[in-house]
Amino acid sequence: MLGGMVTAPLLSLFVIPAAYVLMRKPRKRGRLNTEAS
Repeated sequence: MLGGMVTAPLLSLFVIPAAYVLMRKPRKRGRLNTEAS
């Protein structure tokens, strides 16, 4: 129980920003491609 209380916040601190960055990158590439054409 204590391990879960420690790992859950740590995972959310790393997983949520990583997911945000991964979701954000394709949008930037799409915008750059549309601007170039």
